Parts: sequence; C-alpha cells; structure tokens
Amino acid sequence: MQRATLRPSLSPPSQNASFSCGFPAFSRRAVIWKSLTKSIPVLLGLSLFAATEAAAQAVVVRGGYASPYLNPLYSQNNPAAIVWREKSMVGVAHVTSIIENGTPMTTRETTTINRFVLANMGDFFGIKSGFELLIGDVTSKREFVDSDTTDDINGQQFDKVGGFALGPLAVGYTDANEVKANFIYKEKNTDYLLEVTGSMTQKANRKGLSLKLSNLFVGVSQSSTETKDVKIDLKQTQYSDSSVTNYSLITSDHRVNVNTGAIAFILGAENENRFRLEIYRTHTPEVVYPQTFINLSDGTTSTSTTSDSESSENGVVLETKINNYYYALEYSKAVTLDAGTSSGKAYSNTIEQEISASLGTPLSESIRITVFSSQSVEAQTYTASDEYRSYSAEKVYEMVIGYEF
Repeated sequence: MQRATLRPSLSPPSQNASFSCGFPAFSRRAVIWKSLTKSIPVLLGLSLFAATEAAAQAVVVRGGYASPYLNPLYSQNNPAAIVWREKSMVGVAHVTSIIENGTPMTTRETTTINRFVLANMGDFFGIKSGFELLIGDVTSKREFVDSDTTDDINGQQFDKVGGFALGPLAVGYTDANEVKANFIYKEKNTDYLLEVTGSMTQKANRKGLSLKLSNLFVGVSQSSTETKDVKIDLKQTQYSDSSVTNYSLITSDHRVNVNTGAIAFILGAENENRFRLEIYRTHTPEVVYPQTFINLSDGTTSTSTTSDSESSENGVVLETKINNYYYALEYSKAVTLDAGTSSGKAYSNTIEQEISASLGTPLSESIRITVFSSQSVEAQTYTASDEYRSYSAEKVYEMVIGYEF
C-alpha cells in the first residue's frame, strides 16, 4: 500500500540534452532519477495517488481486507467488509505525515490530510447492507535541505462506498470521484531557474468480496487507480546568458491494480472483551506505458516507455477491545522487484517495513477518540556494500473524533 507522498528529486536538463539516457528503478515512495522524462511523471502521478489513497480512510490503516476493525472509527480497505460493521459512526480526522529522504537527509515532505467520514450499517429493504461516505482534502509540501526550492501538491477526494450481503457473502464497491490536481515546482540555484507546472486526473476505485463463516472471515479485493491527462510543462532559464528553454512531457493514460487476499478471526461477543487477528497479502503487477518528451524550443521529440515495478506486501493486524478501550498493533513488509545495475554497481530490491499502533478511548457513552502513530523505513541498497541507493523514513500521526450510533 502506498504511503502519503511519492516524489523523486528533480534536476534540470542541459541545453543540449537528448534525453536518451537510461531510466532508473524506483520505489513507491523514493526515486533515484537518471532522466527527467522518468522522474517527473512519477513525481506528479504517484505522489497524488498515494496521498488520495490515504485520504480514502478514516484512519490510515493496513488491514480491513477480510473483516472490519473492532474500532468503529476505522474504515476498511475492502469495501465488502463494511457490511459486517457492528456500529455506525460519523466523525472527523486529521493526519500529518513527515517523510525524510536520503542519508543524510536531502528533502523533507510534509503531508496533511483533513477528512470527514460517515459510516452506516443496517438492514435496508431486508438486506444486510452498509455504506461509507468519505470527503478529504490533501496538501503536500516538499522542502529541500540545501536548495532554494518550493514544491506543493494539493488534491481533494469524495468517496462513496457501499456493500450488501447475500447470506454469508458480502459484496462491496467504492465509487470515487475523479481527482484533478495541479502541480507547481520551482528550483533555483547559482546556474539556473527551473519552473515546472503540471496537471493530471486520477480515479481510484475499490471492489471486493468478504465471506463470513461464524468468527472466520475470508476476503479478496482489488484497488484500481487510473491516471490520465498527465501534462507537464517546464521552463529552464540559464543565468549565464539569460537563455530560456521550454519543454513539455506527456504521459500515456494507464491503470495500476493492487490485488489482495486476507483471512481474519474474531474472538468474543460484541459487548464483551474481544480479540481480532488479520493476515493479508497484496500483489501489484508491473505496468508499462509510453511517454513523450518535447523540446518546445527546437521542436525535437523523444518517445520512450516507463514502468511501475511489480511489488508485493505481507501484513498482520492484532486488535483487541478491553473494557471499551480499543488497542491495535500492525506490521507490514513490502518488496518492490526493482533490482538492477547502475554504473557497474548491482543493487537489490526495494524493501519497506512499517509498524503502527493505535489507541481508541471513550470520551462519553457515544463519543470516542482514536490516536494513531506509525513509523516506516523504505530502502534500496547496493549488494556489494551497505551504501544506500535510496532511503526514506516516514512518521505518521493521526487523531480521529467520532460519534458512534
């Protein structure tokens, strides 16, 4: 599952660049660039994808793929799991994510997410059903340690999630709005000024099944994200001679599917102390798509292909309810199959590990607050040494206040 932001570092092309150099391997949250034609679409597209995916949850969680969380303030990754919710809720949440890239740190990315969530369950027309409504606003800013640079991304999301059960089998679907985003980036140093503007549209939907057999739950789901209408314009001004070069980058429409299977087990009755265990695995196939880079100053055009590497993730969720307090501990490990060789040096696959914990406490009979925190590290190393090819560490903090009914 992607994190709150995903951006590579950018460097301007030379005046005589042909943009025919090789393309870098990249992870879900960190990119080592070799070509501007590779790094910019990753910067614009996947960063918004990860951020809006995070906005689609009441709490930034890993599970909810087979059964719903015990904590009613949590949303589910599998839309079919909402059918098995035992309580409805309405609430608001605030999330802050801080990502530090590089060792030593070269950039710091700060993302804030504010959202409203409404979840309702019950029998509608004699059929056990449930729905969730999520509205989120995402703002992401990147700061450079040794550069006078600005970088901001903003987006909104409006998700409508619904599901129903036919006996022990629940079916769910998420109808997400199209997210249209504008991107602004400016980098200034002693040699040049680089100004980048871009726009894109994304739509991320989820669908799934959840089978309930007494206290045992089995779930399968798919998250599908379509990226289209990506267009990026660049203007490079050289201070030495005041020359200006304009570029344009267009990326082909493409779709990324994340497939998940999970199993969960719940012990205890609804109004008693309870325990929940969930184990899941996700798989994201490689996606290859073309892109076109145009030098508007001299009319030259370069067409190439780029790809999102295949990846998989395994995770476990432990959750308990004791005396009306909810505790959760989650761990996940993701592997991106992007090993390769650069300048004669072999490097391994990108590995990300994350651990998170949350506490839900009652403020009154019906009002509840949940606090959430997670830490993760994503790294890619050279095989012959301990040197990092890419490295990033993320901390996420969240608070949710909701009324359950």
